[in-house]
Amino acid sequence: FLGLPGALLAMVLTAIFVASSATQRRREQALLRLRGASSRQVVAAAAVEAIAIGVLGSLLGLVAGVVLVERLGGASHAVLTSSRTIAWYGVATLIGLLTTVAMMLVPTWWESRTVSVQRARLVLQRERAPFWERYGLDLILLALAAGLFWQAKQSGYQVVLVPEGL
Repeated sequence: FLGLPGALLAMVLTAIFVASSATQRRREQALLRLRGASSRQVVAAAAVEAIAIGVLGSLLGLVAGVVLVERLGGASHAVLTSSRTIAWYGVATLIGLLTTVAMMLVPTWWESRTVSVQRARLVLQRERAPFWERYGLDLILLALAAGLFWQAKQSGYQVVLVPEGL
């Protein structure tokens, strides 16, 4: 039960990661379709990509978890290599792989069934830059934050992280 929030967070982060590259992936798939790839080929290419990302992400997560547990002294090497722990490694890898495949493959499959090649051309057209990028809003906000930080520092304000003084 203690690992469930971490697993749910990993699934949410996977969904965010996949969503962040959805536009680029949609453009690549539209280009493949315009060059004559069938829906089956586009879905197969997306499946290979999803499986590769899922396996790599799951393995990196497992390695990071084992290293952190060993470094923080949470378990011995014998506990980390027991059959029960290895079975949970397999379950975690499977869940990570299925999450990634579902998040990447379902939209690809759906678009291959519902979006025509003619409509896919619209995806390839150049989009207008977002508002914040056109007007430099991100840089303005960073400069504002730096100015506020500098002013707080000049006034002698100090952030107290631990009230007990530890």
